[in-house]
Amino acid sequence: MVYSHYAQLLFEQKDYPKALQFYEKSLQILQRTKRINKLPDLYRQIALTYKKLNNTEKENEYLLKCMKLSNHLKQSGNDALDLSVSKTIEKKETSPEIIFFSISIGILFLLEGAHFLFFKYQTAGNIDITIPPNEAPDKKVVISNDHFSELYDLLKTNDVKFLNRFEEIHPAFFQKLLKINAQLTQSELSLCAMIWLGFSSKDIADLSFMQHRSVQTKKGRLRKKLNISSETDLYNFFKNL
Repeated sequence: MVYSHYAQLLFEQKDYPKALQFYEKSLQILQRTKRINKLPDLYRQIALTYKKLNNTEKENEYLLKCMKLSNHLKQSGNDALDLSVSKTIEKKETSPEIIFFSISIGILFLLEGAHFLFFKYQTAGNIDITIPPNEAPDKKVVISNDHFSELYDLLKTNDVKFLNRFEEIHPAFFQKLLKINAQLTQSELSLCAMIWLGFSSKDIADLSFMQHRSVQTKKGRLRKKLNISSETDLYNFFKNL
C-alpha cells in the first residue's frame, strides 16, 4: 500500500518512470501474497502510466491484464456464491448463523469482483460497462475508451474541467436537462453526468470525496428538481433523454 500510494504521488508529480518503479514493487508484493483482488486497479494505474509515456504496447498489455483478471474475479465471485448457497441447502441441520455467514461470504466475493468491472478497459478502443440488471435491463453503455479514460482522469483529480469536457463530448445531454429545469447547479449537472457514465453511488462518493449518504441525498433532490418518480431508475431516465 505504501509503495502504491507513493507511486500515485509520483504519477501526479509527472515523474512517470519513477512511478512505474514503485508500482512494480507494489505489484510484486501483491502477487507474492496472492492479493489478486487488488491487482486490476494496479494494472489500470500502470497502463495509465505507460500511456503518459506514450508506450502503447505496454499500455495495452496491462489493460488486457486488467480486463482478464476483472472477468476472472467476477466469475469466481459467482462460483463462490453458488457454492456457498448449495452447501447450506444440502446441510439441513446447519444452524441459521452458519447459513447467514456462508451466504454473506459468497456475496462479498461477488461484490469484490464486480466492483472492478466499472473500470474495465478493452484494447480494441472501446470500454464496455455492463450495468446491473436491476438498474438497466438489457442495456449496455459503449463509451470511447479515450473519452472514458479522459473523463475518469478529470474526475479522479477533481478537475473543474470535467463538466466542460463532458459537455463537449455529449453536447445535447445538458441541453435537455436544462429544458426540464433551468435552475440545475453545476454540482447537480456533474452528478447527472457521472450517473450517465454508469458510476454507482459508492463510486461517485469516492470520486467526489463525499459520504455515500450525501450522494443519496443529492440524488433525492435531483429527482425532485427533474420531477422523476422514486420508481424510475435515474440511469434509465438519463439514457432515454
